[in-house]
Amino acid sequence: PYTTLFRSDIINSNYYKEDNLERYLNYDKDNIVLNVNMYLDYEFYNHDINIDKVDNLVIVNKYYKLDSNYIPELVNIDSKYAINNYQMLTSDAKDAFEEMCADARDDNIYIYSGSSYRSYTYQDNLYKVRVYTEGIDYADSTAARAGYSEHQTGLALDIVNKNMEYLSEDDIEYKWLINNSYKYGFILRYPEDKEDITGYSYEPWHFRYISVEIASYLKNNNITYDEYIGMNL
Repeated sequence: PYTTLFRSDIINSNYYKEDNLERYLNYDKDNIVLNVNMYLDYEFYNHDINIDKVDNLVIVNKYYKLDSNYIPELVNIDSKYAINNYQMLTSDAKDAFEEMCADARDDNIYIYSGSSYRSYTYQDNLYKVRVYTEGIDYADSTAARAGYSEHQTGLALDIVNKNMEYLSEDDIEYKWLINNSYKYGFILRYPEDKEDITGYSYEPWHFRYISVEIASYLKNNNITYDEYIGMNL
């Protein structure tokens, strides 16, 4: 009787997927259906899903992995919105970021790309240095392993303020972005108190381009992109 009731509750979920039924029944934590849809019934980095299509809505996290050879088509961010000449994004993300930067300046807010596209090799080296200097647990909560980084898509960037420092939640630039970035298709990718879902500690500087429509939905519903994918895939 317990199993029948449990199964009925699962089947009646808005996000139920028949192929996941056995995994639902084996999962004993809260929010069963959505968490299983997000693959949270597996340990991070222990259930790879190889990404075969990359577009503005691609999900990249500790389950969805990019090929080591994947390189997006990139364009340079205008130098007045970047800390150096090596800041690159995809065309859509670059145009949206520059529009956001320009509009922010109308409000006397100055933001810049501090770290945008990173190659697989660059990310691999960054992660290994983090492991060497801080240990694997700290590295895994603050840096992606190679192939699992949004930076490799050319759709994500770490933003710095007018002092060329990565944003903190107390910065006026951060507060402006929280209130406005969705209008340009960007989201705060790793929010506070969502570590169990995203796999990363709070990063007030890391923003990801998806689209105005989806970014607005996430903003209005106060959910992460991982949750959105779990609800809609």
